[in-house]
Amino acid sequence: MDVARVMESLAEQGVTVLFKVDAERMRDAAKPWTFVASGAPLRDDLLVRVDADVDGLDMKRLHIPQHGN
Repeated sequence: MDVARVMESLAEQGVTVLFKVDAERMRDAAKPWTFVASGAPLRDDLLVRVDADVDGLDMKRLHIPQHGN
């Protein structure tokens, strides 16, 4: 996954995006990756948060609701 391309594409649509990896959760074999998105293009200014392992951050499977959807 090209994280920069995903973030730039969402930002161009007015969505603020954060990707984070947590060393403590990685060490504990928990879901270390966090994806957060927010902004006006999302329905009702929804905050989307996904905590996952690296396989769970498949952007093709991640659905971010849009206005009117």
